[in-house]
Amino acid sequence: MKKKLLALGSSLLSLAMCTAVAAEAADVPAAEAPASNAAAIAASDAAAAAPEDISTKPRGFYAGGSVGGSFFEGPSKGSKIFYDGSGDGNGDGQADAFTVDDLSQENNFMWTAFVGYRMADWLGAEVGWTDIGGFRATDVNDSSDITDPPHNNHVKTKVDGVEARLRAWVPLGTERVSGIGGVGIFIFSQHGPKVCDGPNKGACQKGPGHDASEPPALDPTEDSGQAFTISAGLQFKVTENVLIRTEYQHFFNVLDQGVDMVTASVVVGFYDLFGQGSAGGDSLDGIAVE
Repeated sequence: MKKKLLALGSSLLSLAMCTAVAAEAADVPAAEAPASNAAAIAASDAAAAAPEDISTKPRGFYAGGSVGGSFFEGPSKGSKIFYDGSGDGNGDGQADAFTVDDLSQENNFMWTAFVGYRMADWLGAEVGWTDIGGFRATDVNDSSDITDPPHNNHVKTKVDGVEARLRAWVPLGTERVSGIGGVGIFIFSQHGPKVCDGPNKGACQKGPGHDASEPPALDPTEDSGQAFTISAGLQFKVTENVLIRTEYQHFFNVLDQGVDMVTASVVVGFYDLFGQGSAGGDSLDGIAVE
């Protein structure tokens, strides 16, 4: 009897232990896949479903041309740009100075041709040739001075040169229109011979230099130089590679004066010429302008 009780007790103890182990196992939560794996799978699926970007990026080379109007502020009649020599190099009995009595024709047609490189959505660089026109200065004899030989001399100067500038684009919340601006340097020289009318032709002897008359009307030491430039305007996208600009620009200190310009430009982009604008190209800071 005692043995039977021991066997029964042992069986009940074994059954209890098995039941406890099973209960403990039931309390342990089932193992789950790492959240990072699930997120990675979801991201991969989303990337596969997203449409491929096949648009051309506005990067790389472009070229264009501008036409417009230039408006010289007008030099003073005593400006340092006019030749003020006191000698009598031409032998007409008068000082060689070009004494200005009248200034006119300060508003002109202007044009420019340029090439550029757009290195990012918002930044590029340009270099081109610009003809900004000029003005007319006239020197006539003083009728009250009987020692002043009759003359009617004038110079119609024309200014042109190389302009280099940094170009910036600013998004305006629409794909078709962006703000545009620039800062640069204009390296210029002036051209235009002095013309003499009236009995006294002595002031128009043939001479060297930009002003092919001797003595000159404009001081040769002041007829070239460098000018700082700034500009601002709007750019309109006609197609992915054809753009139109309208812009205001100011040139500082060209022949001792400022020059204002209003221009309209056509620009053609060669963004995919060497693959710079190919689909999937990088953008700087994610700024999309066009």
